[in-house]
Amino acid sequence: MKNNPHLFLNYRQKNDDVTKWNDFNSSWGNSDDFGTIVWIDGSSHKLDSWDFDEKTGQLKIPNSSGNSEGAMIQASHYIMREFSAHLTELDQLKIKLTASGGGLSKNEQLYLNDQQALIAVNTGRFAYQNAMANAIRTYQKGMTDAEVIWQETLRESRRQTELLSENEIKDSLAAVGATQQRMVDEPTEYFQKKITKTKTMDEKFENLSKEIKNKIDELIQRDKELAQQLRS
Repeated sequence: MKNNPHLFLNYRQKNDDVTKWNDFNSSWGNSDDFGTIVWIDGSSHKLDSWDFDEKTGQLKIPNSSGNSEGAMIQASHYIMREFSAHLTELDQLKIKLTASGGGLSKNEQLYLNDQQALIAVNTGRFAYQNAMANAIRTYQKGMTDAEVIWQETLRESRRQTELLSENEIKDSLAAVGATQQRMVDEPTEYFQKKITKTKTMDEKFENLSKEIKNKIDELIQRDKELAQQLRS
């Protein structure tokens, strides 16, 4: 575990006094330990403070801003574990196809190459989705915060200038550059463009994945012997 931290996830609660004072292990100080440390919100050292999925055994990480980094590390770990498992399956299939000693046919080699490309594309897509999920949450929060700040600005201005009309208040704010356009509309447009760009990239991954799958299906339909080998 010490020499291969990428293989193990070692979860810690950020305000656990036992790990902090007994092991001098904290998210803001010494984090040297076995495996990859994943810091999660919480203060307990008890096992029953953790919630596990009954089917997979995977730790459930509560959805909160303080846990976003930990959730990303966990997701990345499982994405790469699945990637390794798929490559192992592909190696086993290659051994199966060459068991007769005659080597790989052209179509068999094409099939293995396409499957490897498909695994790489899907892994890249999942990794991208994982990385962008947190970014999208940040963009969405930015849009919400922009509206909140504008409304708070209006409320405070009304409280301070009770003798002015609503239009006069907005004119006064505009004189110093504080407008809804500048404080809400422009930031919202900026964040929305970022979200759209993110979704567009995900669509490119999806289209490429479909293209490779179609080539694999066409290859299997043409080569009946290969199809029989894959079924056996």
